[in-house]
Amino acid sequence: TTFISASDGGMESAGVVTWPAVTIAGGASVARTVQLSLNQDIPLANNVVNLALADLANDPTPGDNSSTDTDTLGLSASLDRKS
Repeated sequence: TTFISASDGGMESAGVVTWPAVTIAGGASVARTVQLSLNQDIPLANNVVNLALADLANDPTPGDNSSTDTDTLGLSASLDRKS
């Protein structure tokens, strides 16, 4: 897998993407985006699983600081029109 980019100042090192700390109000959410390129053939309909972790100082409920997102691989098209 090759790291391509991350939104909002995210930086990759040794396969881990880290973002600068932000303050999030109670009940609010923040979205972050990572773009990767798979370097090997992976059959369609296989899953790629992403894991997100939050590291919060003095968190009264540390058990809810992780989440996963599972994406099923499918086809995408890239069209190049030549005149």
